[in-house]
Amino acid sequence: MRDFNSLASRKTNLRIEATSAYKLCDFRPAFGVIFEDYLEKYDFWGHADLDLVFGNIRGFITDEVLSRYDIISTRKRYLAGHLTLFRNEVNINRLYREASDYKHVFESKKYYNFDECNYLHTQLVRGEEVEETRLASNNMTYIVKKLAKQGVIRLHLTDLAKEIVSPDKDFRLHFDNGRLIDTSDNNELMYIHLLKLKNRYAIQVPAFESEPNSFYITNYEIFYESEMGLARKAMISSKRWIYLEIDRFCLKVGQLLRKRYPKLYHLLRRHNQSY
Repeated sequence: MRDFNSLASRKTNLRIEATSAYKLCDFRPAFGVIFEDYLEKYDFWGHADLDLVFGNIRGFITDEVLSRYDIISTRKRYLAGHLTLFRNEVNINRLYREASDYKHVFESKKYYNFDECNYLHTQLVRGEEVEETRLASNNMTYIVKKLAKQGVIRLHLTDLAKEIVSPDKDFRLHFDNGRLIDTSDNNELMYIHLLKLKNRYAIQVPAFESEPNSFYITNYEIFYESEMGLARKAMISSKRWIYLEIDRFCLKVGQLLRKRYPKLYHLLRRHNQSY
């Protein structure tokens, strides 16, 4: 963190004192400037989250898409922090400076969701335009949409991924030799963003001994395709019920700890997030 703060301060001419990994997300739009010495040979740079399972990336981000657009993101209504690509050009790399308050955002220790939409996700998904919302100018979605309308940049926003926001909702994805298929409609996805799924108490993940060619992802486990036999199909509903009950029990314990022993609760959360 100290090395990042030093480099970011030097490259942005600001006093950067980030203290948490989550705060680094605010700096994502400036990575083209902060890490410019590492990016000289590349046409594009980007940022992505760690809790992703990729399918066939080049089936979606084709040479044609790369040639036609300057900024490519995987959500239709706003820039996705979990995956956005930027053309490696000076004017694109410095777009973050168009934000009226970017200096305050960068020098603050608070995370503002500047890389996406300043926590306006619900309003934008509901259909509101970013320029009509509160604090509109203080996020990258507002900046790139405004400049795209003016014809300054070429912007491509489209839904290419599945995000697990509600892990209790049943789903099943099949990773099959580099392709990721939603088995409910046979649609292919570029990737799945595990998001809330990874925080489930009862999720089961196998200890992969080698890179698997085929496996399934559901809302309660990840398992090999070879395990998807009649026995597993027969026990899916009962296992789902058991896992959900474990989740509910752990959630209640967590709520009780938070209410009666808040210091212990936050200590346990920090310990859990360190892994």
